[in-house]
Amino acid sequence: MASTIYAIDNELYCFWSNDLSADALTFLDSVDTGYFGYVADEALKHLGDQVTEMRAATNLRIAFFHGLESLLMLIAAAVQAPKCPQAYLGQCSNGALRSVLEKIDKGSVLPQYNRLLKVRSWPGIAEEVLGCFREAETEQQLLVGEFANLWADLATKQQNQIAIWEYNSLKHGFRIQPGGFSLKIEAKGPDHFTPLESTISEKFGTGFQVITKPGDDTDSNRSRVAERHNVIWRVEDLAHLVHLISASLRNVVTYLRAYNGGPPPYEIVRMSESAPRFPSSTSTSVSLAELVPDARPTTKAELAQANQRNQLAREKRNSDGSN
Repeated sequence: MASTIYAIDNELYCFWSNDLSADALTFLDSVDTGYFGYVADEALKHLGDQVTEMRAATNLRIAFFHGLESLLMLIAAAVQAPKCPQAYLGQCSNGALRSVLEKIDKGSVLPQYNRLLKVRSWPGIAEEVLGCFREAETEQQLLVGEFANLWADLATKQQNQIAIWEYNSLKHGFRIQPGGFSLKIEAKGPDHFTPLESTISEKFGTGFQVITKPGDDTDSNRSRVAERHNVIWRVEDLAHLVHLISASLRNVVTYLRAYNGGPPPYEIVRMSESAPRFPSSTSTSVSLAELVPDARPTTKAELAQANQRNQLAREKRNSDGSN
């Protein structure tokens, strides 16, 4: 019997096992790191097919968010629970993950249980994860820099509120409308006569509603209204980013296997030679909120009073009808 201490954000836990290394390796060997790249390739096959391309694009968007979440969870596990990543992924909530990512971004205090990690930052994590691959010094520095920048950018996407709403709309009840939009913006030029125009347009995207509170955002406010959000992306850029997520997953899983004494081979997955730069922005969002002039904050007490009035009115109608 063995045990190891690990953390999830600021909370400490103890994981018990008959064989810590064997349990960790069994879990890591079950992770299909090529799945998301497969989904991206399948989605691209449907471009131009009027019947299936929107569904394929939506599936790709889901794979992006799913892969993003999986990768960042594993990176966080490499920092806080390298000996029991399965416990981390089985227990860490999305809220806790976003808190961990924010602390890595800002260099804030965060419990770590990776005895090999020297610097808890995106460059430090990338250097540690990719350190088990022996490359020429210049190539190693380039490799670390590329993945550090990629992971930092992905962490920003994971914490973006519009992206959180979009992913929740996709995975909970499929509350979305597929398809992009075209938006033309006009303004007066420097001479006040020549118009300046800018057009945002893309075929693929996601439309969804977010339920918000009119007026104040306190817990006592029981009123709700719907905001409409539309997000667009270039499907080829998104597919490329999903492939980079898949490559990153492979590298992090390989690192964790080595950390837990797993046997070789330790094989690195590089960024594409033909497209080494990752797209720094993969989506554009526009939020449209239709004003509801009479919407105002309401409290539980007001709703109870309104229900009481309605109940009295129903009873009076029933009484009048029986007479």
